[in-house]
Amino acid sequence: MNYLKHYCNLIRKAENRTPPEGYTEKHHTFPVSVFGNNKRIVILTAREHYISHLLLWKGFGKRYGKDNQKTIKMFYALWMFQVNPNQDANRKISSKTYKILKEKFSKMRGIDSYWYNQHLKGRENMKMNMKWQIEQKERNDRQKKNYMIKFDNGKIEIIRGLYEWCRNNPKYDSSAIRRVRTGKQHKHFDIIEVKNYE
Repeated sequence: MNYLKHYCNLIRKAENRTPPEGYTEKHHTFPVSVFGNNKRIVILTAREHYISHLLLWKGFGKRYGKDNQKTIKMFYALWMFQVNPNQDANRKISSKTYKILKEKFSKMRGIDSYWYNQHLKGRENMKMNMKWQIEQKERNDRQKKNYMIKFDNGKIEIIRGLYEWCRNNPKYDSSAIRRVRTGKQHKHFDIIEVKNYE
């Protein structure tokens, strides 16, 4: 059976009709996990959406092999229909299909599954990266100093973090403000003095 041909026929049919009434879902014609972000989107019913992912998984498996990264990515996309807590009640699958997916998923969790382990490593690295970004932001916040800025109209403003303040006020250039603070420049726009404030 040519699964990808059936997939193309399903997508072509969806593209050449008016969107059906009732509950529908958006589907990328070219899966983002394999082909990258793209704007080829069709409107499918919940059942059509599930069938399209089933056809992609089987079609990629037949074309590239069951252990190919593309096939495994298509499997995870299909598996999300089972584990996604936000899934709609309109998605119905047979017990046979669920059994096959469950058995396949349990095999992929074995330590010999290279791509499954790579998937877990990627998720772990993402978590570590987010944690590092939060810690870095906290360190930067702790290192920010207080400054007193005096304007030529007599107004005085106390700020925390000189460069962040300059980013929020594009009129003022951070390098010029630094020169005013160190005494190398007399004035910058209407700012006549910048000094540390503790």
